[in-house]
Amino acid sequence: MKAIKRVLKRGRSVERSWANYMSSMWSQRAAAHVALWLIAAVLMVWASLYSMEHLAQIYVFERLDNIVDLSNGNFSGFEPGILSELKALGSYQATGGERPSLLAKTYAFIKYCILMFVMAAGVCTVMGLYKAFSSVYTHYFSMQAKLYRGLVNGELSVHYQPIANMNTGLWVGAEALLRWTHKGQVISPAVFIPLIERSGIMPLTTRWICQRVIEDYSCLLWACDEFYININLSSQDVSDPTFPAFIQQLLSQYRIPASRIVFEVTEGVVLDKREAILHLNQLRDQGHKIALDDFGTGYSNLSYLDFLPLDILKIDRCFASKKDQGRANTILVHLLNMARHLKLNVIVEGVETPEQVERLLALGAVTAQGWFYSKDLTAEDLVHGYFSLVHPDMNRVI
Repeated sequence: MKAIKRVLKRGRSVERSWANYMSSMWSQRAAAHVALWLIAAVLMVWASLYSMEHLAQIYVFERLDNIVDLSNGNFSGFEPGILSELKALGSYQATGGERPSLLAKTYAFIKYCILMFVMAAGVCTVMGLYKAFSSVYTHYFSMQAKLYRGLVNGELSVHYQPIANMNTGLWVGAEALLRWTHKGQVISPAVFIPLIERSGIMPLTTRWICQRVIEDYSCLLWACDEFYININLSSQDVSDPTFPAFIQQLLSQYRIPASRIVFEVTEGVVLDKREAILHLNQLRDQGHKIALDDFGTGYSNLSYLDFLPLDILKIDRCFASKKDQGRANTILVHLLNMARHLKLNVIVEGVETPEQVERLLALGAVTAQGWFYSKDLTAEDLVHGYFSLVHPDMNRVI
């Protein structure tokens, strides 16, 4: 029981890193909220000034009524102090029906300034409301916000799709796949994986996946003989000089051989050839195998075969599912022969029917992955499915 608690405690190290990242994101949100409160304060000041403007207008007209008798053009009930101030301005003449011109111009200028201020405040109000609603949507309702809450609330999980030997039908390995279930609904990886990449948390996500895979292997998959797990690496992982040391420390912590973990890369993750070769060679020196995923779909795969340290070639699903089997068979034969001469193992992806299995076996392929053998499974279902197959050494004492 203590060992299980210790494993669970260690398994939260990457989640704490996620929590730190999320706290920094919330601090930025708090700064945005402070800005919104400042905008609200400005709006309150604007409302006060607008009210004062109306009060000043009423006051000025009342004072003018006390100075000028508009009915007969005579002054009536004026205050001598105010009249002397108007005369000092130099532009007032006591003509019938005329108001103080300079006073009127001054009032019009003040009113114009207040009107311009009100217009500017209105524009700022619209912009502030737009920012406020955008912030609320981004914070609570956007897919990115849901992803952040899913990371914190444990909605993400690791599933495994088996890799099988087509001759025997036995499972020899599996690919680790990230899955997200939000309120009972499964979110497609095509939706949330780009969100993770744009958010800059892909390195933390990969380390979390490695942590989960190694925990599952130490608890459940250790009894599967010569069984390996494939983990996909992003460009940030390949460029990270600390990643090989992280994996080595994690494997030594759980006492799992490095040969049980295979790392998959695609041509899109290799941004710097020198860094890629250096870090992938470090992983190979530790005992890991390197697989090139989605082979046959890019523009420069052959050059990657030349400089990348590879052990496995994963042929894209399009070659297994093409209707024009004549041309696809010719390409597959050449790919298999090339991999054989380069001493690379081959895994054909996207195998879904018995006819595809027969065709691939006839062409010389041995290992495949696809729905024909199984969809992605939890770790418990993967172990159950592995031992539900008849193994030649099932009775061997472990």
